[in-house]
Amino acid sequence: MTRNLKDGSRKKVFLCIACGGLLIPIALIALWLQPWQSHKQATSTPRKVSSPAAAVLSSDGLVLQLPEAGDILRKSLPASAADLKENPDPFNNLRQELYYTWQSFAADRSRFLSVRIHRLASRKEAEQAYTYKLQHSQRDHSKAKGDGGANTGAATSISNMGDAAFSLPISQKMTGNTYDDNRKYDVHGTYLYCRTKNVTIEVFWEGAQTSSASSEHSAPTSDIFSYAQTTRDARNIVASVVRAME
Repeated sequence: MTRNLKDGSRKKVFLCIACGGLLIPIALIALWLQPWQSHKQATSTPRKVSSPAAAVLSSDGLVLQLPEAGDILRKSLPASAADLKENPDPFNNLRQELYYTWQSFAADRSRFLSVRIHRLASRKEAEQAYTYKLQHSQRDHSKAKGDGGANTGAATSISNMGDAAFSLPISQKMTGNTYDDNRKYDVHGTYLYCRTKNVTIEVFWEGAQTSSASSEHSAPTSDIFSYAQTTRDARNIVASVVRAME
C-alpha cells in the first residue's frame, strides 16, 4: 500500500556523486559504480495509513519518501544469506538513500550481499542514472585481466521488473588474502540494477570459495553462487522493494 500526498512546495537540492570503476576487495569483489545523481527534497503532510513500511508517493506517482526497507529486505533474503551479519548504513535517509549489507568473510568461504535504494528528483534523472550505469558497467568489465582481474560479463536486460532492469555476471580468480597468501579463490555472483519511477535499486550478491593451496584456479563454486541462482535471488530482492513503491 502506498501513501498519496497533495502537491507541496519543493526545494531543489543537488548532490553530485563521482562515479568509480570496479573495486576489488582482497577476499571478495564488490563493484561500486556511482552515477551522477541529484536529489529534490519534498515537503508535505502525509495522510495516516495502515502500513508504516510503505513508500510515500506524490499525486503524479513520484516517490517522495522511500519505504522502510529493512524488514522488506530481510523477508526476501535468499536462504544462503540468512545467517549473514547485517550492516545497515547509519546514515540511511528515507528521503534520499538506503543502503544495507550482509556479509561473512572467512578463510575458505566468503559471502557479500548489498542493496542500495536511491531516490532521485525525477523520472528523467533516474533514466539518466540507469543509462550511465548500463554503459559504464559494460565498458569497464573488459579492462581488468589476469590474476585478480574482475570480469563482469555483458549486461542482460530483465523484463517485467520496474521500468527497466539489467544484470551482469560477476566472476574473478584471485590468489591470497589476509588469511593465507597461498590460497586461490574463485568469486562468482550477480550485479543487478533496476529503475522504477524516480528510484534506482542496486544489488550485489557474491560468493567466494577457495581451492587447496597447491592447486591452480580450478575449484568451482557451488550452484548457490552460479549466475543463474544469484540472479534469481537478486530479482526476488528487487521485486520486494518495487512492490513497496507501487
